[in-house]
Amino acid sequence: STDTTFSNFALSPFYLLNNLIVDTLFSSYFTTYEKLYSLSSINNNDMPSTINSFLAIVHKIDSTFDLKSEVSKQTKNKIFIKQEMEIPLLYDDNTSKNFDNIFTTYDNKKPRLDYMNISGNFPIYLSDDEQVSEIPIGNGNYILMLIQPTSCSIKDYINKFDEQKYFSLIQNTQERQVNLAFPLINVDTKDKEIYMPTLSNSDSTITFPKKLFVSTSISLRKATMAELSTNVNNKTHNNSVLSKNDSKPIKYDSPFLFIIRGKNSNLIMFIGWYLSPQK
Repeated sequence: STDTTFSNFALSPFYLLNNLIVDTLFSSYFTTYEKLYSLSSINNNDMPSTINSFLAIVHKIDSTFDLKSEVSKQTKNKIFIKQEMEIPLLYDDNTSKNFDNIFTTYDNKKPRLDYMNISGNFPIYLSDDEQVSEIPIGNGNYILMLIQPTSCSIKDYINKFDEQKYFSLIQNTQERQVNLAFPLINVDTKDKEIYMPTLSNSDSTITFPKKLFVSTSISLRKATMAELSTNVNNKTHNNSVLSKNDSKPIKYDSPFLFIIRGKNSNLIMFIGWYLSPQK
């Protein structure tokens, strides 16, 4: 909310905590964190195996879900995390040659972008404040959630976005037969400082012992023919249903928030916003 530059951003918060919580240097901070938020305390010695078990479960649920997050460098006062993810969209692309591929950026420029246009039955929510679409990715156990504000700027919308809002949007979506059009986003951030909260308990105030910087790379791409041939989503969502008519798509042609979440758990695996194409 205090970012004056305000640029494209993405972060995997849960994987970030995984990277930090196994470091004994941060144990006193996270012990306070657990108490403050009434989390189940896990012995620090057991934490690495617990995290590895979770990562194995993610891979077991969907072997194509390949989110990488690791400590790339540490100094005395700083820690650097690198996160990467590439998402193949396992759907037939119905984008025609005369498709209006203009995107209005945060600073009101109008570049032409490479869009993905898909058709089928998808959870949708349209209100006076936002348009929301949920697109199964991989084998369908993870969801790409697109949220575009319609009554305020993206920055104002993000500043008010919280857990309650997140769950209300999920609960309000209803499956509809639609066309969806959205840009193939590519978000790269370099050494973005993340401010960990200062924690206070009855005994003391604890600050995170190092400055934290995260570099992130996340991209959406069209699937290859080989990937499409084994695609579950194409079989689930009949992309040919609307491709032969002139149904106007729900279009993401201005800045939007995106979330990758577990379909059943709603756990946020990645969250970010897309404001404009990057050079």
